Amino acid sequence: YLQSKGLMPAGVDLADDLIRAYVRPRLWPDGKPRANMPMYVVMEAVEKIMHTLHMALFGSGRVQTFLVTPMGKTTPEAARAKGKVLYWAIKQAGLKEEMRLTLKTCLSYGFCAGWTGWESKNVRKKVYAKGKDNKVTGKWKEVPMNLPTYENLPLKNFGFDPRCQQQNVFKGAGFVFKQVMISANDLQSMREDGDHYKNIPSDEELREILSAKNEPTVDSLEANKRAVWREFQAKLDSESSSKDPLEQPLEYIEYVTDDRVIGVLQRKITIRNQANERHKLPARSCAFVDALGSAWGFGIARLGSGEQRFQTGVANNWIDTLSLVLNPVYQLLKGIGPGTQNISISPGKVITESGELKPLITPDVTSPAMLAIESSEQRFAKRVGANGGADLPHQALRTGTGVQTLTGDVIQGLQYFLEVFIDNIYLPVLEDFLEMCYDQLQPEQINHILTEEGEKAWEGDILDVY
Repeated sequence: YLQSKGLMPAGVDLADDLIRAYVRPRLWPDGKPRANMPMYVVMEAVEKIMHTLHMALFGSGRVQTFLVTPMGKTTPEAARAKGKVLYWAIKQAGLKEEMRLTLKTCLSYGFCAGWTGWESKNVRKKVYAKGKDNKVTGKWKEVPMNLPTYENLPLKNFGFDPRCQQQNVFKGAGFVFKQVMISANDLQSMREDGDHYKNIPSDEELREILSAKNEPTVDSLEANKRAVWREFQAKLDSESSSKDPLEQPLEYIEYVTDDRVIGVLQRKITIRNQANERHKLPARSCAFVDALGSAWGFGIARLGSGEQRFQTGVANNWIDTLSLVLNPVYQLLKGIGPGTQNISISPGKVITESGELKPLITPDVTSPAMLAIESSEQRFAKRVGANGGADLPHQALRTGTGVQTLTGDVIQGLQYFLEVFIDNIYLPVLEDFLEMCYDQLQPEQINHILTEEGEKAWEGDILDVY
């Protein structure tokens, strides 16, 4: 359905081309290359807004970027303990970087999605001790821990109910699914989790199948991943990057509804089929400029595509005109010389001709070109909320009221999007992290976390924390 609407993969590839400022080469009639200068209009707007939004969520100098407020029977001490546990979970999940990627995806493509989950693994910790000779040595110690996870989903590896009519699929979609390329080594760890995954082939079976290359990689979303080999592009996840047969990518699709979780390997083996323990979808999504009746919205690339093309065309034609001024075309007056011909010139060269060489006059278009580009930049910055600061007109700087009016309008526009993003993704993820910590962590693990993050273990009733 998304393909039929041009959203996948054409819309994403179009945004990538605009961000990378891809410009098709052009030639003069004689075959020589014309100006081909890229204009990074979309990328500059994304980066200009990006640092403002990211620093608003994760400002420098702040240890905890949130506040847990006690409500109901929760005591202030228990609220502080919850905050320490949540801060630990955020660090373990790498939430700061994943949220940055989610924000950038939303600004670039107009839509973004994140996926919350849980994993059990041994956390390595280095413990230092003093020996008999007073030398301090460090040894690695593994602590079993249950960790919440959050990942920004590449849009080409994510799908949802096409009947969803709002930007947050958590509220409007009947199902969501994600595609992950895993290896045989990943299946081994999944096999150890017998509570969730079953029916996984053994190591011997996988070694025999993959070594003989009897199981080619399946990619159910291949149509969404058009192989556009542009700059700054990773290899397709469905293609092998190692000669090791056990590192061959294998497709795993996880389909989730409010009631069920189903995981299928290579479109052949169902290795997960169980009730949804959390009774809700794990995916959250948001749009930059939402469109009514649609989950997808408008991103900076779509909003600025016309302006970037306009500025690229004006700038390159301006350079072409400038090159004609610096290297003029000469005309030999007809009727005096032997006929039309190309006469090459260079500094200090002496030319003997019977007729007069006359340079063709090329008009100066510097002022119109600069004015056109400046007007385009102002239109684009106002459209996406990237104006402010150095972009303010000089007349506005004469009074403090003018500056506050212009900057206030920009701040309100960005704050509006940030509020929507926080309500749809950021805050629900924090709430999910706390809920999963309550469900998965045992009292001794919580005390271990509080000792690490809060400098002392919980001294009261542990149920107050829960």
